[in-house]
Amino acid sequence: MTKFRQFYIIEAPSGLRLLHTLRTTESEAILSAATDNRMWANLTSFGFRVVEVTVTIDDGADDAPSEWKLIEKLREEEGATITICCDNPEGPPYAKVICCAGWTDWKDVECTGDTVLVALRAALVVMEAWNATAD
Repeated sequence: MTKFRQFYIIEAPSGLRLLHTLRTTESEAILSAATDNRMWANLTSFGFRVVEVTVTIDDGADDAPSEWKLIEKLREEEGATITICCDNPEGPPYAKVICCAGWTDWKDVECTGDTVLVALRAALVVMEAWNATAD
């Protein structure tokens, strides 16, 4: 069954643009058409308008941001936590994550970098080093 991904950019009366994403199959798209028409009629009555609609075939590829993939990797172990601290504009370091997992002996370990992505990558290096010594 073919799956589609629909992206709607909706503009509010204030000029603010919102992105609405919807994943559907062909049959779901047909069934939801009437609902969508009522929803759009409701939105337009309040001054909202659809600026752009893009429909793509959903190939099932994982399009999660790389930061999220790193977070998932770091917290694979049951009970593991990753805390992303607020940015430090007076840095360096500008970004910090705190990890607590089996690979940190359940103690908070801070990893830093210029960005959250760099700090997460640093945490991954620490995790991989710990795993290498544990084997």
